Amino acid sequence: MIKELEPFDGFNPEIFDFLEDLKRNNNIEWFHANKKRYQGVFVSPAKSFVSSIAPFINRLNPAIRTEPKFDKTLMRINKDMRFNKGEPYRTWFLIHFGRFRGDSKFYVHFEDNIVQTGLHIKNSNEKDIFFRENLKKSGNELEEIFEYFKLNDRFGFYRLEKKPVPVIPRFNFSKHKSEMAATKEILLQTTGTFDEMMAGESNFVIKTSELFSLLYPVFIFSAFANPAEEINRIKNLL
Repeated sequence: MIKELEPFDGFNPEIFDFLEDLKRNNNIEWFHANKKRYQGVFVSPAKSFVSSIAPFINRLNPAIRTEPKFDKTLMRINKDMRFNKGEPYRTWFLIHFGRFRGDSKFYVHFEDNIVQTGLHIKNSNEKDIFFRENLKKSGNELEEIFEYFKLNDRFGFYRLEKKPVPVIPRFNFSKHKSEMAATKEILLQTTGTFDEMMAGESNFVIKTSELFSLLYPVFIFSAFANPAEEINRIKNLL
């Protein structure tokens, strides 16, 4: 029997207390002793959040995964120690929405008393990721998209390495196209404290939906080999 999810009524600010405690006690014994706490402050509300925002995302693009499950929309906090050394747990928490593993994706990220929401763009030649090619052949159209949807100067531009590296505080495509073309892992995001981002309220779903809808036209250039048709559809939807 599948357990019904509770309605999403916001995240608990204890998220950050848990992460700070985990930094000081990053070991299997401590985590197992605090697993119920982890389930309460992260897993249960995250699944409820995903379930609440799913209808909106499905309306944007039904190919984007919205199952409230680990390895679908929730990043596991435990590392795969076959490929990692040292501490066994991540000290951050990620909710993400893409078509498949390794795709460009929308995200909500909790770390260091900060909530980050935005779009992670894979600027690569990987299978079924078209941003790099579209940027080359349709850069003028993408510039028009930034202007049409009033995206310029609204998002910070980060380069994703092991951690996000701030590059441009207010990204403007017309001014900064070359920086975007030269960056393999791009984050366009808003950043704020727990209260600033309204993460503790049920309205966080609405706030996040509005942000994702703003960035979806950019996601189109990653998800579609020929983005023009989807751009026309979304102009009538948004």
